[in-house]
Amino acid sequence: MEAVGGFRLTYRVDNKKRCLQGEDGMEAGSRFRGWRIALLAFSLGMPLFATAAEEPLLMQARRLLAAGDAQGAAELLDARVSDLSGNPHYDHLLGQALLAAGQTSKAAFAFERVLMVEPANNDARLRLAQIHAESGDAPRARGLLSDSESYPLDAAQQRDAERVQTLIDARQREQGLSWQGYLLGGVGWDSNVTVGPQGSRLLLPSVDPIIPTDLGDAAEQGDAVGLVEAGASLQAALGDRLWLLGGLSAREGFNRDRSDVREGFTNLYVGLARQTGSNLLSATALAQEYRVGGSVYRTLWSGRLSWTRALSPSSQLVGYYQYSDFHYPDLPGDDARRSVLGVTHLLAPNGGWELQYGAHAGEEQVKESALDYFGYRLWGLHLGMAKPVTDRLSVSAGVVYETHDHASADELYGAVREDRQWSIGLSADYRLAPRLHLIPQLSYVRNDSNFALYDYRRGTVMLMLRWDFGDAGL
Repeated sequence: MEAVGGFRLTYRVDNKKRCLQGEDGMEAGSRFRGWRIALLAFSLGMPLFATAAEEPLLMQARRLLAAGDAQGAAELLDARVSDLSGNPHYDHLLGQALLAAGQTSKAAFAFERVLMVEPANNDARLRLAQIHAESGDAPRARGLLSDSESYPLDAAQQRDAERVQTLIDARQREQGLSWQGYLLGGVGWDSNVTVGPQGSRLLLPSVDPIIPTDLGDAAEQGDAVGLVEAGASLQAALGDRLWLLGGLSAREGFNRDRSDVREGFTNLYVGLARQTGSNLLSATALAQEYRVGGSVYRTLWSGRLSWTRALSPSSQLVGYYQYSDFHYPDLPGDDARRSVLGVTHLLAPNGGWELQYGAHAGEEQVKESALDYFGYRLWGLHLGMAKPVTDRLSVSAGVVYETHDHASADELYGAVREDRQWSIGLSADYRLAPRLHLIPQLSYVRNDSNFALYDYRRGTVMLMLRWDFGDAGL
């Protein structure tokens, strides 16, 4: 869960006049603009602002709207359309009343008249975009949202713009094929690219119970890192409330010194989703290739069943089951199967912030019975939050806690391994342009294990640039 705009052209022009002409020049510019507005009002044959005689009419209509009588307010205002249309205050209120009464075509005409006189009226623009989005006219709705880039949106208007964009995307998904993609690049620092323990020597009982063993390249090491990533996804309507899902993504990491442990992956997924009432059911298959040092370290085949139920317009409950099959080409003894069952509650109340929390539990079993001590039972909790700060900037944070209790005594230590892992992440998203984002990110992982070899810390800081493209909107 991303804002628009900065200083606008009108603001720059006005300030340029102030700098070049001084206060007298600025006042002259203001008078000139005043004559232009008056001329436009005269050409429409209507007064620009409500007169004292018209204000009681508008006040009465507002009272009817506040009381829930949209039809009454629309009829009251519509009776004066022949002599008051062109007055932006009247047209705006008329458009609101007509829209609330379900008369969307007439409401659209009213909001169009508002924008002729007040092109910076974002409320009218967003309501008009909503009308076109609901009617399936995605190009017109997108054009109105794009026009909003020329004028600053407050926080409430930004949320309205995001809801209209979501509506556009939903209508396109219902009508046929929609797709989107992204390109991502970043640089940063990783405190532990080897995911190794602290210290260069550890006591390993099965190797030497007295003299510590030298870990060599497996010990903890920091390094400067970079990454490039690309991805695309699509959604195609197959019938009434039935969709085909698909996507592909690939990432390649780069390390300054330790290229032998640089990471990369490729993901491919395909699935089906069906909506029934307030429920969305989906089944997805995933294939993944995970690379270390440029060579394939692990492949994964996974299937996921998911159920999402809308509890309210701002609340969703998600349940899922995922089965994964891991294969290690060079370490076949590590081949394993994993099953996980989880639930998540998503909240997006008024105020623009989003919250999610949930729990999961499962088990990983090693296929080679002689190595069953690598298998474990797991359970975990997660909590995440995202919050817009300005019309361009949003921040997010998340934390995950997970336990791994292994099945039997480890051959290396002669005891049962127990891991407790905390993962914490912080990030921000600054919108440089409608589809271009600057993303600073911090993460920290602490795996607290009773075996020193698997006890580690890892912190990363990254600065990334992301470009979104496709028809999924701004």
